[in-house]
Amino acid sequence: MSALSDNASGSVLGVALSLTEIVAFDTRLKAAGSTAWRMPLDMPSSENSAWPSLTNALKALAKLSRERSGKLAIAVLPPVAEVRRVDVPPLDDDETEAVLARNAAKYFVGARGAQLVSVLSTGAKRTSGDGVVAATVPAWFARLVSNSARDADWTVEQLVPAESAWTAAVASTWPGCVKEVAYALVHHADHTDVLHINRGVLQNVRRLRSATADVPVLLDALPSSPTVLAFGNTAVRKEWITALSARSVNVSLPSSLPADIASDSALVAAAFASKVAGLVFRTDDMRAADIGKRAQLMYATIGAAVVLFAASAVFMLWDVQRELKAVQVERAALKPQLATTVVGRASVETISSQLQMLAESERGSAHWSQVIADLTEHLPNDAYLTGLRGRGDTVTFDGLAERAALVFPAVERAKSFSGVKAAASVRQEAVTDGDKLERFTLAAKLRLNTPVTIDKPKTAASSAVTTAARARGAP
Repeated sequence: MSALSDNASGSVLGVALSLTEIVAFDTRLKAAGSTAWRMPLDMPSSENSAWPSLTNALKALAKLSRERSGKLAIAVLPPVAEVRRVDVPPLDDDETEAVLARNAAKYFVGARGAQLVSVLSTGAKRTSGDGVVAATVPAWFARLVSNSARDADWTVEQLVPAESAWTAAVASTWPGCVKEVAYALVHHADHTDVLHINRGVLQNVRRLRSATADVPVLLDALPSSPTVLAFGNTAVRKEWITALSARSVNVSLPSSLPADIASDSALVAAAFASKVAGLVFRTDDMRAADIGKRAQLMYATIGAAVVLFAASAVFMLWDVQRELKAVQVERAALKPQLATTVVGRASVETISSQLQMLAESERGSAHWSQVIADLTEHLPNDAYLTGLRGRGDTVTFDGLAERAALVFPAVERAKSFSGVKAAASVRQEAVTDGDKLERFTLAAKLRLNTPVTIDKPKTAASSAVTTAARARGAP
């Protein structure tokens, strides 16, 4: 009973419909005394725009179920709806439905006039020669059902052939059938439908007479050790079970269904009409509703994507600001150390620059000790210096000599000087002992970084002359 209650209850109410009767099954009908409900209908006319008896029946059903603006899943009973396997070119489902609708009389025995066609989607690409399971229902019948449901304040959620509902019943009441091939016998008073089901998907439908004389026809179609299920008209079912048992074919019964439901194929179709996932008829209103649902889903998806994008942007901005604050805190902590480092680096750079300047100055300046030694080396023995001045690359020196004319060529021979010339006229100057010496002033250009070789003995002699001259009172 659990499988039936799970499939019968819900927001969608299941209904089975023929040209002369409406049958409903739902747990919400218990208030009326039973979960099953049925009402006879007047035969509709394809020329009318409404089906008054169906409208009244649906209004009564709404009152019993206490449902306002409810939803219906309607299973159309045979022979109003016809299901069979047909051979079609390798087209997709929409194209196949269009081909079958244009040539319905060619493929379906009872098709007259405009038809609604549904093709079972297998989920695999079909190749040439593959057959499909297709269902058809008159367009005028679907129109009357839709108009009557709207007039009774119902919405037709699904319009399916009864064979699809029976397949759903097999999958729900015999769970093992979704993993194997099974054959379901749906018994009626005047015929028996044989459903070939593979892993819970309808593969074909055959219609046999209710008489057990057709049992051999069924046995020819069955494989060895088949799984056979049966529900429907109790008397016919018992005859078939007896005949098949005599031929070593075991038949399983729907033990999870109450006997009064399992013995009525219309009630089984109504109970499982809302669980159909295969063949489904789509009217113009249903197609428009599907388009609307897809549009809503698309807009909802886009809206969700926009919200998620905005949320991710906000979180990213928050994370960036958090990281920025962390960086600022670390920078503030490092700032004193960095300032000290910068000052130290500036000091080092300043000292390095100064050292470089000193080194360049030293490389470009004269080595005065060498210059003086060179000058002393080349001065005549009777001459000595009284003054030495340097400015840039020019040196001016004053001195005394017995003969100033000898000093000029002597200084010119010194390697430290070039362009030796007189900076002032030679003058006679008396010294303390009454002798007279000549005072001279020379100017010359320094030759920088010129190596000078010093003759140490001469240097000593010159120093001795200079000392003797100073002893005589030279300034």
